[in-house]
Amino acid sequence: MDFNNYLKVVTLPMITMINGFVPFVFVIPPTDIKVKSEFSHNTVSILDFGEITNKGDRQCVRLSWSGFFPKEGSHHYNATLNALPPIACSEYLRYCLNNETVFRLVIPKYAEFLKCKIETFEVSYPDHTGDAYYKITLIEERDGVSSLTTLIEKGVAKLKERF
Repeated sequence: MDFNNYLKVVTLPMITMINGFVPFVFVIPPTDIKVKSEFSHNTVSILDFGEITNKGDRQCVRLSWSGFFPKEGSHHYNATLNALPPIACSEYLRYCLNNETVFRLVIPKYAEFLKCKIETFEVSYPDHTGDAYYKITLIEERDGVSSLTTLIEKGVAKLKERF
């Protein structure tokens, strides 16, 4: 790879998912990345006053995008970034989805670094060119409660706060 091609690769919004020390690089950067972050607000109606909003808990962040895995021999294929052919890429991501593999998502251009799991993954082979088109949604992996006992303890603590 010559220096100009290397610079072109470095400036793209490269998406990498790292599982331990094993990186998975999406060679073709997506045109649209959707980041969804929200709170679970609820509203309460008070007589003679109206409606007020209680701030809820923060929901997990979700990232989604679509793209394609180029076939070997395509001018988009880059074996130095991801040497897997399209079918192997889709099988690996399906395997990670089924085993709930936790990744570290890295998108340096947009300063996105997120500990996440694959929530949904779809793949299709529509045009018989050998390319695999995919849609993926990642969900933030947060440290939750470790057992039913701690869940009950947290619930009791919240009830005490209310009264």
